[in-house]
Amino acid sequence: MREEKVVRHVLLQVEAALDQLGKGGSPSTIDLRQVPGLEAKAYQLLKSRLGSGEVSASIATSDGVAETVRAAETAFSGVWWITHHNGAGDTVTEQIEICPFPAIFAAHPEEIRDSAVRLGPLCNQNAEVEAS
Repeated sequence: MREEKVVRHVLLQVEAALDQLGKGGSPSTIDLRQVPGLEAKAYQLLKSRLGSGEVSASIATSDGVAETVRAAETAFSGVWWITHHNGAGDTVTEQIEICPFPAIFAAHPEEIRDSAVRLGPLCNQNAEVEAS
């Protein structure tokens, strides 16, 4: 069965990447749109074999580009199914990321600095209330 071969190929890639990550290696990504033969049946079989984990999250970009990213942990810790949708809801990319936590959800340093600046006035408001 061709679907089984395609799924086995992807699972072997995931296993190797997960093994490397567990030994201190770098995160890696498998672009599902680039997997030869990953058609509807194989896609569903892969999704079924990887299963569902406990964590899922989604974000909508706020930079003027209508995009939504959804990350769902699979049944295997460190293996994430990442889907990017455009403003029309079409799937733009779909990936399996092998990492402790998807990088798309990490706060950027400039956003962290901006948050610290914006939080300052709130701290001052609380200090004024406590002083009165």
